Amino acid sequence: MLGLKYQVNNLSRYTLNSIPRLNVRRYYSTEGQEPISTTLENETQKINKSLIPLVPDANTSITDLEMQDKLVRSKSKDLDTKAKILTFSNLPLFKPNGKVTIRRPGSTNVKLIHHEHLYKDRPIKALTVIRKNTGGRNDTGKIVVRHRGGGNKKRLRLVDYFRHELGKYIVQRIEYDPIRTCHLALIQNVKSSEISYIVAADGLRAGDYVESFRHGFSEDLRREIRKLSSVSDLDGPLDNSILLQKIIQRGNCVPYRYIPAGTIIHNLGLTRDGEAKLCRAAGTFGRLVSKDDKKAVVLLNSGEQRYVDVDAVATIGMVSNIEHSLEQLGKAGRNRWKGRRPRVRGVAMNKVDHPHGGGRGKSKSNKLSQSFSGVLAKGYKTRRSKYNKNGLKVKDRRA
Repeated sequence: MLGLKYQVNNLSRYTLNSIPRLNVRRYYSTEGQEPISTTLENETQKINKSLIPLVPDANTSITDLEMQDKLVRSKSKDLDTKAKILTFSNLPLFKPNGKVTIRRPGSTNVKLIHHEHLYKDRPIKALTVIRKNTGGRNDTGKIVVRHRGGGNKKRLRLVDYFRHELGKYIVQRIEYDPIRTCHLALIQNVKSSEISYIVAADGLRAGDYVESFRHGFSEDLRREIRKLSSVSDLDGPLDNSILLQKIIQRGNCVPYRYIPAGTIIHNLGLTRDGEAKLCRAAGTFGRLVSKDDKKAVVLLNSGEQRYVDVDAVATIGMVSNIEHSLEQLGKAGRNRWKGRRPRVRGVAMNKVDHPHGGGRGKSKSNKLSQSFSGVLAKGYKTRRSKYNKNGLKVKDRRA
C-alpha cells in the first residue's frame, strides 16, 4: 500500500499518496504544478540554511543573533500555517480494493511528521533498560503527579550525555525515541567498535562522523592538522583556523574554550566533568555569547544568559526533530498511548475533590483561582527574592 497513488474521479486534478500511520498526508497536483505541500522537514531546512548558520560571521553581534533567532521562531508560525494544508476533513481515502471510506474524526485534525531517515526496527537491547510506569504514585502508593497512567510499554534508551571517549565515531542510524521528543543517533567507534546512543543533532544522518574533544585532541587529528598547515614540529602549537574548521562540525562535542562566539550549540554542560544539562529537547539550541579564562556565558532558548565552566563541553548544532512543535495528535487516544490521562476541570468536580468544586451551576464561588492543592494561580509570587539571587545567572529571561 505504501507509495501507491490512486486517481480520484470526482477530484480528477489530484492524486492521494497512501501513507503509513506516522507519515504526513500529501496532496499532489497532476497539472504540472509543484506539490501543494511537502514534508515539513524541507520547509524547516530552508530556514536552517539561510537564517541560522552554525558559526556566524565574525562581524555579527550577539544582539543581531538574538534578533535572528526570534525571526526563526516567528517563521515557525508560518510553517504551522502551511502545515494546516496537510489536514483534509472531507477527503476520501482510497483503498487498493477500490472501496472509498471517509476519514474518521480521529484523523481530521491530525498532523504527524514523517521522517524518512529514521530506522524502522527495534533499538539495541543492550543499550536499553526496562522502565516501569508508576502511574504518578510514590513509594507509599499515593498520587503525587496527577493525570498519569496507562500507555504503551517503553524501554528507556541509555543516552551518553558525557561523551568521554576520544576518537572518531560513525553514525550507524538515526532512531525514534518514544520517551524523548528528540531523535537518537546510534554511533560506533571506528577503532574499538563500541556503540552508544547520543542525542542526534539536526541534519545528522547515517554515515556521518562525529567526535568528542572533552579530553583533548587525538593524535590522528593533530597529525592531520600539522600536515595541512605544513608544520614539521610535532610538539608545536596547532594552527587555530584549521583546528576550528576540523572540530566545529555538527554533532561534535567540544569544550567552550574552543567554540567561537555566536556558535549554535546544544547539550550544554555546566561543570568541567558534568553531563549535558541544558538544551536537550527537540528543536532547542543555545549560543555562546562570550568567554574568558575561567567561565563562559551562554544564551539559552528562553533568552536567559548564564555562566558555565569554560572547560565544560557542548555539542555543535541544534537538537533534531525541530518540527515537533507543529504536531497535532488529532484524538484523545494518542495521548492515552503516551500514558497521559484526562485533565478534569475543578469546577466540574464535587466540593470534596477540589477547591473550585460544588455549588449550583458552573460557578467556583467567590474563591481565588487555585490548584488542586490550594496554590494560587494568579498573583502568587514564585520568583526568588532579590537578596537570594542565582549567582550563575547573568541576564534574566524577562529582562
